[in-house]
Amino acid sequence: MIGSFFRVLFLAVLGLAVSWAGFLFFPAMSSSTSASDEAGYLDSFLRRSTPTEKPKAEADSFKLDALLPVGVPALQSAEKLMARRLAVSRDLLPFWVVFLAISILAGSLLRERLHQGNSYASPTLSFICKRFGEASLIVFFLWSFAPVPLPYWVFYPALLSTMVATVGYVANLPLRL
Repeated sequence: MIGSFFRVLFLAVLGLAVSWAGFLFFPAMSSSTSASDEAGYLDSFLRRSTPTEKPKAEADSFKLDALLPVGVPALQSAEKLMARRLAVSRDLLPFWVVFLAISILAGSLLRERLHQGNSYASPTLSFICKRFGEASLIVFFLWSFAPVPLPYWVFYPALLSTMVATVGYVANLPLRL
């Protein structure tokens, strides 16, 4: 488990660095990602404005544009993109927690078949499910905190794959850990 945590953390940080570097230093990627994300947000949620958009005063803004070789429009589009994505992630995070708890409970119930002697634990299936769950968590994390050009419906397959992977992983843990 500790190895999985550090693997997910390392891949998430690497993905954040690469995606933000691409977004900030390539204007074509910045504009296309922002346009497709705004269109996807409007299509998915039928809102005509961003949820946390407010006019910023010049005095309270951090002068990040002086440190980066990109213009102010790229930073403004990044701010709007992150406000939209974090609002959606914040609204869907309780579903992730509830479905993860349900998956752990279902996997624990399926694990009882090992105590009855009806079947055996599959370390291969447990390993595959663990890696599959790690990948879906990385997708959720990167979509929430990085400007990767993925549509909004990617949450639902990621949630379903996390549920299936958690059930498979917990159900196939050996009896003696």
